[in-house]
Amino acid sequence: MWKLRVNATFGSTDAQYRLGILYFYGFDVAQSNSTAKKYLEAAAAKNYGPAVTTLGSLEAADDMTKAMRLWKRGAHLNQPWSEYLLGAAYLEKQDEGEENLGKAIYWLNKAWRDGIGSAKEVVQKNLEMIAEIDPAKAIELMKGMEAPEPNL
Repeated sequence: MWKLRVNATFGSTDAQYRLGILYFYGFDVAQSNSTAKKYLEAAAAKNYGPAVTTLGSLEAADDMTKAMRLWKRGAHLNQPWSEYLLGAAYLEKQDEGEENLGKAIYWLNKAWRDGIGSAKEVVQKNLEMIAEIDPAKAIELMKGMEAPEPNL
């Protein structure tokens, strides 16, 4: 553990991320969100995708808008879990505007294509529910799944 701390102190992105994870989950250390955040922010500042995604998850409890910004950043760093979490967050916000549903389907589908298998089930379930109410809307959303990124 001491070697990990030394490496993190001297700027090792991997060590910063690993220490952030240890503190986030409380593995071999006392769980501390503030210490986890410190290390994850250091790694995320270097655009280390897994740190950006985890930092978003840490922020979600207090500030969903900040979490979504982080997940969007992670998604643009090609992090499938950021894509999935961003899509799920847009799904939760679909009652705030129809464009959120399109963004949710887009990011969840991208997460599925990038290896998050459970995202496919979420996309299919939601498209089936939409198709029962508005078949034309479901078709429009399916077309948008392969379209360029929606206005984000």
